Amino acid sequence: MTLKESLCEIVGIVNAMVDAEPWKEPNKATLETALRLYEAIPQPWEETIGEKAADGFYKRGNVYFKLNDFEKSIASFDKAIELDPNDAVAYNNRGGTKRELGQYEQAIADFDKAIELNPNYAVAYLNRGYTKRKLERFDEALLDFNKAIIDFSRTIELNPDDAVTYQYRGFAKIELKQYEQAIPDLDKAIELNPHIAAYCHRGFAKKELKQFEQAIADFDKVIELNPNHIAAYYHRGFARIQLGLYEAAIDDYDMMIGVDPDEYAFHNRAFLKFKIGKTDDAIVDLKCALQIAGDFLPSYAVLGDCYRALGKNSDAETAYTKALELTTPENLTQNYRPPIRAERGLKALGREVTTNYTQLAIEKGLITEKEIEVL
Repeated sequence: MTLKESLCEIVGIVNAMVDAEPWKEPNKATLETALRLYEAIPQPWEETIGEKAADGFYKRGNVYFKLNDFEKSIASFDKAIELDPNDAVAYNNRGGTKRELGQYEQAIADFDKAIELNPNYAVAYLNRGYTKRKLERFDEALLDFNKAIIDFSRTIELNPDDAVTYQYRGFAKIELKQYEQAIPDLDKAIELNPHIAAYCHRGFAKKELKQFEQAIADFDKVIELNPNHIAAYYHRGFARIQLGLYEAAIDDYDMMIGVDPDEYAFHNRAFLKFKIGKTDDAIVDLKCALQIAGDFLPSYAVLGDCYRALGKNSDAETAYTKALELTTPENLTQNYRPPIRAERGLKALGREVTTNYTQLAIEKGLITEKEIEVL
C-alpha cells in the first residue's frame, strides 16, 4: 500500500468517526481524537490525500464546529468549498457557523448559495429562515420555513423511517407556531431515534400549548441526557413558574447561572425572588441582567415592580418609563409583558400613562384581559 493509499484509509476511518448520525449529541473525546488524527495527516491534503481532501476539510470543519471553535470551522469549510465549489452542504454548514458568530448577512449568502446549488435542500431553507428571523425579517423567514416543510414532507414520502427529517420538519412547524402539528413529528423522530434535540423541541411545543407537566417531563429527559443543557433549564423553569413551583424554578435558574450566566437567567430568577418576597435579592439579580445586556426591556419592568413594592416610587417610575421607552409597536409581539407591567405600575403610582401597549397587545391576540389580571 502506498503512503497516499494509507493516508486515504486513515481519512476514511476518521470521517466515519465524525460522520455517523450528525444530529446526535457529540462525544467530545471522540471529536478531539478525530481532530488529532486529521492534524496528523501531512499537508497539503490536495497532494497527500488527493480527491479525499475536500471531504476531509468538510468533516474537519464539522468537528471544529461541534467543539465550538467556529473560526477554525469556517477556515476548514473555506478549503472544502475551494476544492469543491459545488458542495451545497459545505455552504450550508459554513453558513450555520457564521450564524453562531453573529455574521448573519454572510450566513444568508452561504444559505443562498446552498439553495442555488440544490433548490430542494430543506435544511438550508430552515437555516436561512432561522437567520432571517435573527435579523427580524420575519415575512421572509416564514416563507423559508414553509418551503422547508414542503421539502421535508417530500423526503418523508420517499423515506418514512428517516428520524432526522421528522425532527427537522417538527422544528420548522414550531417556527410557524404550529405546535400541535409539530408534536407528532417529534414523537415519530423520538420513536425512530430518540435524540436530545427532539425531546427539547417537543417540550417547548408542549410548553407553548400550556401542557406544562408534559413539557417538564421532556425537559427532565433532556437534562438527564445532558446536565448542562441551558435551554432545558430555562424552559423547565418557565413551566414550573406556570405551575406555581417557584422554588423549583429558582433551582433551574441557579443551574443556568452556574453553567452560563446570562441576562435571561438572572432576570427570571429575579422575577421568582420577587414573587416569593425576596425583593432586595431580586433587585440584585435584575441589576446583573442589566449589566450583562444593557437596555434589557423585561428587567426594567420587573425592577419597577420591585421598587414600588419597597415604596421607592421615584425609582419605580424611572424603571417603568425606561421599559416603555424601549417598547415599540414592532417589538411588542416579542416583548408584550414588560410594557403591560410598566403601564399598570405607572397607573398604580398615579402617574399619567401616554402609551397604550396593553390594549394593543389584547387587540393583537397576544394576551387576554384575564391573563393580564394574573401577570
